[in-house]
Amino acid sequence: MNQPPLIGLDVGGTNVRAARLERREDGALAIVARRQGSVRADLSPTGVATTCVQLIDESLNGLDVSSAVVGVGLAGQLAADRDRVLNAPNLGWRDVAFGSLLKSLLRGAKVAVYNDLSSIVWGEYRAGAAQGFDDLLAVYVGTGIGGGLILAGQLYEGFAANAGEIGHSKLPGISARCGCGQIGCIEAIAGGLALERRLVEDRARGFLQGTSEALNASHVERAVAAGDVYADALWTEVSESLSLVLANAIGLLNPRGLLLGGGVLDGCPELRRRTVEGLAKHTVAVAWRGLEVVAPSLGADAGPMGAAMLALSEHR
Repeated sequence: MNQPPLIGLDVGGTNVRAARLERREDGALAIVARRQGSVRADLSPTGVATTCVQLIDESLNGLDVSSAVVGVGLAGQLAADRDRVLNAPNLGWRDVAFGSLLKSLLRGAKVAVYNDLSSIVWGEYRAGAAQGFDDLLAVYVGTGIGGGLILAGQLYEGFAANAGEIGHSKLPGISARCGCGQIGCIEAIAGGLALERRLVEDRARGFLQGTSEALNASHVERAVAAGDVYADALWTEVSESLSLVLANAIGLLNPRGLLLGGGVLDGCPELRRRTVEGLAKHTVAVAWRGLEVVAPSLGADAGPMGAAMLALSEHR
């Protein structure tokens, strides 16, 4: 039997990435086409869905979209049916039936929506750096902070498809309001967007002078290397907070592997080093013993690949 056209999407607050997968002679799925489009000009559900359809059509290159299987990894909290997006702070969505919307535009294609970190961790588990780790915690620190779980070789999504919301773990002393609406979330001090907002405020108070650029985590990383006292203290604060949250999760789950990635950590090796160093200090010894901390290997392909694989297994 011929495999239907298989598409994976990774939907974020800046870009949508699409990939078409085909099965190789050895039976493994591989990406044969990639597309990317910006959604910054129109973050409405219809605007994002329209961009998705355009990228899918380009990826299919003339193949019939109505027979396609489409997996979508989306940065947001989903309803238990995984059709509705309850809260996607980086897109500004609340209670949006995105799965149904996209399916209506794809003329009958089979569509399945997943949390973006569930898609990423499944991609890395099946085809990337997390292969062989049947008990795995994945945490990505990027624009926000998200997590994904593999337990006993299976993707774990939780009772209502929202397991892994580690970015909304609470710590005392955090007064900033998170994009989820609550106060005290680790994402509100360690996520990339929160860091950018803080850096704007702190530069106005006299810190990190010498550049007129919009500041982000990479500026702090460079300032730490140059011996800047403020930047060093900030990285100590952020790494300590991250390592406390991660240590508690590791103590609870006792995973074999910790997949630690995301744009902030990937681009800031000193922050990553301090976070892992803090983990060794804070994690209960029996859970730390034998734990492997690994970096992702698939890059931007992990999300689309994982979403496509999940959708294919759901719609066989």
